[in-house]
Amino acid sequence: MILRWLGIAGIDLTVNNQVLLIDPCLTRIPFKRLWVGGVQSDHSLLSSYISRVDHILVTHAHYDHLLDVPGLARATGAQVYGSANVCQLCLLDGVPHAQVHQVQPGDCLSLGEFTVKVILAKHRRIPLFNAGRLSSGLKPPFTARQYRLDECFSFWVEAEGISILDNSGSPPELAEGAAFLCLQPYHSESYCRQLLERVQPKVVFPNHWDDLWTPLTQPARPSFLPPRLAFPPLQRLDLAAFERRLQRIDPRVRVFVPERMREVPLEALMQV
Repeated sequence: MILRWLGIAGIDLTVNNQVLLIDPCLTRIPFKRLWVGGVQSDHSLLSSYISRVDHILVTHAHYDHLLDVPGLARATGAQVYGSANVCQLCLLDGVPHAQVHQVQPGDCLSLGEFTVKVILAKHRRIPLFNAGRLSSGLKPPFTARQYRLDECFSFWVEAEGISILDNSGSPPELAEGAAFLCLQPYHSESYCRQLLERVQPKVVFPNHWDDLWTPLTQPARPSFLPPRLAFPPLQRLDLAAFERRLQRIDPRVRVFVPERMREVPLEALMQV
């Protein structure tokens, strides 16, 4: 299995020329587009980085996970799997019904080379971007805030004996054991401890840590943390501190930060 980090929460997994994507979002929108105007996928950018896709898993319907999915599905014929809101937004954006599949926690999917388990997750609260039903009469291009989440999922993926858990905030007791764990570096030490004890990963990939506004032509840099009542009020996420936190919990765990778009053979990484 070859892993390629696409930036934000995007993951590309390739096995025997079959490609499974999770939350592919390469398009970077201007900050002002969070609040006004529609947001549109950059199709030329997508075609320059992604040529083939068989399956696309979507953890939830926020724009930074879903924006590029309809265009990729239309261009490649990929099958899309996600919540009711994910499916409806894809259909409204021109993806054929036969390519859109609603999933729910507990589902086990056989997708060619890949076996996928759908696990319930809980998204952290973001003001003005909370969960809810889609507005009526939606037409693309949607605004960023019209990409409303309903359900949120984590995905456990296995192929050729290698397993990876793409965790989007699942309760630790629901997590599946996996050799590789994709983990957002925002969680408390208590949550990380419970999750690591449950999953027992060999390698942890920090995920969804990079600045949403940095173009792919520039090196990825950590995103800002929420404002705080201290000086300085804004700080960027500290990946080194995240690694130290996990090492305190389990010194055997390796934290590996892949370069964006660089292919990483997972079997070889397990042996390092």
